[in-house]
Amino acid sequence: MTDFLKEILAYIGLALPALIVITNPVSAATFFVAYLGDTKPKEIRKIAWNACMTAAYVMIIFAIFGTLIFKIFNITLYAFQIAGGIILFGVAIDIRKGRRQDIEAAKASEDFSVTPLAIPMIAGPGAITTCLMLAGEAKDIVFLGVLVCCIMVSLLIMYVILTHAFKISKFLGTGATKIITRLMGLILAVIAIQFVLNGVKAAIPVLAPILSKCLKTYG
Repeated sequence: MTDFLKEILAYIGLALPALIVITNPVSAATFFVAYLGDTKPKEIRKIAWNACMTAAYVMIIFAIFGTLIFKIFNITLYAFQIAGGIILFGVAIDIRKGRRQDIEAAKASEDFSVTPLAIPMIAGPGAITTCLMLAGEAKDIVFLGVLVCCIMVSLLIMYVILTHAFKISKFLGTGATKIITRLMGLILAVIAIQFVLNGVKAAIPVLAPILSKCLKTYG
């Protein structure tokens, strides 16, 4: 085995597990069931496919052009974390209160597969940060190609788990599913708040000097 092949395998061993863990298929599947409720299998597959493809586009684009995109639009990662957290928190409230009309409207418009499932549930701040860091570890275009393949494999795993999520739900039964739904709403709210807190924490060192200067000027 050549040194180059060893490096490729080592990179796959780093990238693939990291991407699977950060996208968290189990959490996404629980959220999938909690939000969609009783849905036809054909529609489930369609929503899961749209979500995974959207997440793939986002993650691949950020893996290849992420740093450049942030610079062009003057976007910071902490701003993305705060915005993603706010979106997820709104969804968590819908789940906790059981706003089925809002959920049905989201399904009908196919918005759910894009936001919040693909972004920020699957391709959230953590996934984008991971893609940026892994891209930084890529030595050349070959390694970048390997990273793209790892992203696709991780999202293929996500798709398989999402399409089987309702079978698991049926096995558990209606009562257990309702409990999981409410619990998922609570967990999702906590995740959302954590996203916001992470964003605020990252923003403080940047904003502190500006706020201090404003206080001195106008205080």
